[in-house]
Amino acid sequence: MNIKNQKIAAIIQASSSQFFAQREICGDSIITVTGVDVSDGSKHADVWVGLIKIDTDDFTKRIPALNGLLRHFLTQTSSFQYTPGVHIKIDTSSIDTQKVYSLLK
Repeated sequence: MNIKNQKIAAIIQASSSQFFAQREICGDSIITVTGVDVSDGSKHADVWVGLIKIDTDDFTKRIPALNGLLRHFLTQTSSFQYTPGVHIKIDTSSIDTQKVYSLLK
């Protein structure tokens, strides 16, 4: 990833964190933005989220609507010439880590 895309990813990650912090998505759940991948042309961004105390299936159903809301939020809060299309994806690494840790006990 080039420096321009790294800067865009950092802005999107910070703004996405604000977006999820300002909204009650699923009760007392916690949603963390674990990373952002920006395409070479800066047209698309994958926003990776970690989920705590949340039903993954319920959250997955909400992703299409959240993609649009997040992109709108980025347009309002960032000074991009072109706001990349965002695709929220669930980061399962923390779930996998918890499973491995529980097996090692």
